[in-house]
Amino acid sequence: MAPSKSRAVERDEGRLKRFESIFQRLKQLGYEDIDIDYARSSMKYGVSAYRELTDRSWSHMRPKLEALLKRKRAERLKYAREDVERHRAAVAETRFEEKLATFLPTQLFYVPAPFQIRGFPSIMTLIKQHDDPTPDAWTECMDQLPPELINWMHRKRDEYTEGISPGASGDLLPSMELVPLTSPTINAVRATRNHMFAGALELARAVFTFQNVVLIGRELCHTWKMRYMSRAPAFAPDGAAAASAVIEALGLDNNKATATDLDGLDRRFLCGNCLGADNVTKTLAYSWRACVAHQIHCRSPRPVADRHVNPQWMLIGAEETELIKAREKWTPKEWSRWVCNHCADCKQQEQRAVIAHLKEHHSVTESVEDVDMFLYYPPGKCTEYPKPVSYKVKPPTPPKPRKPSKPLKSLQGDGGDGGRYICIHCKPLARTFNIGGVKQHIQAKHKQNLSPGPSHDGHGVHYEPVA
Repeated sequence: MAPSKSRAVERDEGRLKRFESIFQRLKQLGYEDIDIDYARSSMKYGVSAYRELTDRSWSHMRPKLEALLKRKRAERLKYAREDVERHRAAVAETRFEEKLATFLPTQLFYVPAPFQIRGFPSIMTLIKQHDDPTPDAWTECMDQLPPELINWMHRKRDEYTEGISPGASGDLLPSMELVPLTSPTINAVRATRNHMFAGALELARAVFTFQNVVLIGRELCHTWKMRYMSRAPAFAPDGAAAASAVIEALGLDNNKATATDLDGLDRRFLCGNCLGADNVTKTLAYSWRACVAHQIHCRSPRPVADRHVNPQWMLIGAEETELIKAREKWTPKEWSRWVCNHCADCKQQEQRAVIAHLKEHHSVTESVEDVDMFLYYPPGKCTEYPKPVSYKVKPPTPPKPRKPSKPLKSLQGDGGDGGRYICIHCKPLARTFNIGGVKQHIQAKHKQNLSPGPSHDGHGVHYEPVA
């Protein structure tokens, strides 16, 4: 039988009175209200009973109840601490982004992403300390951050350089020092186009593959800031060999030619392996980056792979290159990915908008690509290049038949006698003439005047019969 309503009310009042007694005892032990409320909601260890709390029942309940409250209080404090540190990390990232805006924009391809600085010692100190960092503390931390950024970039660079140039040193491992926009040398540094900033990783032959994407030069460095990478970029020997063949075709030094150098030349090439196929009447003209991609992708299928073991690239003439470019319909200037290299305010717009910004805000009247502005691409993506266009292969021109030379006017007494003669001046050679031919040869080749008549025509002096 269900208890009467009055009995149920009495039990509710008993539970409330019992919890009030538990609440007071826990408060005396130093527990906070939020922890005690959790004990009430847990409905464990006799907390929800309706009988009056006695010292005996409290002595049985207290050890288990305190263990529960301590565990839950530790969890609550842990989550609260994580929230505090998460907030401080967000502040650090914001401060870091503000700091990056003070450096040369093209150097930001190499720096870590904001989320990656959480592990830096100076940042970690402020995140983990007990008291909230003051604004001055954050400012001082950011001012001391560049050396840690350089160390981070050096570790990343050295990891990948070993695959390109084992035991590299000197120019191939320079100091990757970030240059502030306020530096007196900023214009000179900007004009170098970050030449060899990352050492060997700037070379045109620094070719890597990452998720079916071909990365060359600083494109690899841009992947360092990626949050999720199932597999790290891998050095591509086939691509490096193709880049070296292109560099050789251009007559440049394989250990000095950078990706930026080849981008600036922007020449077009023909694949010698494809041209070597039978009955080829049409092939493709490639930009240098397309050459590298072609070599990598053609090493997979057969029978094409058999022809591309050793990359061979032929340089197309400058005038013909311009005609090819006109057919490519390549319009990167219209892409909304151009960035000002003088400040951090003008980002990812069409080139004409950036040029207008440079004129208005930086007094740059003649903008230069990769110096005053540059094309931005997301981490893990390669610099886009024009699609190869068709190129008609000219068949080899057969040699024109030589017209027979007009015979010299015959001399008197040069009638053919059927004998064979050799020129004494050319005696080591095996060529023979008839009597008329040897005289013509001596006159034309050796500029000797032969008198008419058998006694003065050079017999025995300029020519003699074959033995």
